[in-house]
Amino acid sequence: MILKKAIKNIEPKGVFVYFNNVIPGFARTNTPQKTWNEKKRSRTLPNGDKYILPPYNVMKGHFVLLHDWPILCKIDKSRKSYVIPKGMSTDFASIPKFLHSLISPLSNSVYSAVLHDYLYRNPKEVTAKETSRLESDRIFYFGMKACGVKRIIALIMFWGVRIGGKNSYIR
Repeated sequence: MILKKAIKNIEPKGVFVYFNNVIPGFARTNTPQKTWNEKKRSRTLPNGDKYILPPYNVMKGHFVLLHDWPILCKIDKSRKSYVIPKGMSTDFASIPKFLHSLISPLSNSVYSAVLHDYLYRNPKEVTAKETSRLESDRIFYFGMKACGVKRIIALIMFWGVRIGGKNSYIR
């Protein structure tokens, strides 16, 4: 009964996440050494842009978005349009290693995970800044469903970010 109510709260009618047909490009960046200064952390991405790896303690290995990526969402009768800027870093879905055999961090959930990372990591865009943690998590859930992730997997991942994502939400 409690689970049914919880599911109803995240599944209102008329919710969608639209990922356009333009698949974003990503560049893999390695973890910098602890002793590296900014000059050693500087990289040239495949699109020619310069990128400076975050310090070692910020993120251990990640991917960088190579182009701006527009995304349209509608949640609770409110339309929101986001543009994830090129250069945004992501680790895709942060799934504990012991669960990788059940839920792959590089499955259909990747696009939703990139949007979720953007919404969680103190975005500059006003619309994204105004998106609450719960809205971000719901967008993550519906984005996964839009990309064909099975409902049970999407629910497990939704509750994973609801329970474990509190410290990552930066405002």
